[in-house]
Amino acid sequence: MDLQNNLKTSTGWEIYEEEFAAGQLINRGSIFMVGNGYLGYQGTFAEWGKDQYQACIVSDTYDRTDGKWRELCNVPNGLSVRFFIERKEFSFFDREAEDYRRGIDLKTATYHRRFAAEIQGKKISAATENDSGQKFSCQEEIEISLGENNN
Repeated sequence: MDLQNNLKTSTGWEIYEEEFAAGQLINRGSIFMVGNGYLGYQGTFAEWGKDQYQACIVSDTYDRTDGKWRELCNVPNGLSVRFFIERKEFSFFDREAEDYRRGIDLKTATYHRRFAAEIQGKKISAATENDSGQKFSCQEEIEISLGENNN
């Protein structure tokens, strides 16, 4: 079923997009955020950085500027990765996607993404989905946010 702003759902439990919209980075990162009430992780690609609003956030911890509380603080990101092909770093952010899906499953509280593109004449793909892995925040140990890879 189509929702607003190119978002979709099949079961009502998940929300996903199948077209990447660079102008929606902040909005989509928040929609696809996983958290447990203590620790939250923006729904961004693991190889993205601060320019794409990647964030790992601890609740009730705010930046203070000019004597005013501003926004939630980012903490060190233990799930960040960097991709290299033939010693040259790249990100899927500035690539045309051949296969793309990003979303959150509200029933299992997991984030997933799939992306494929041609880079330097080679088809490259990355996924954190279903049996390939997922990103989630632990309910038993609230200080833990994990990325799981089963491959």
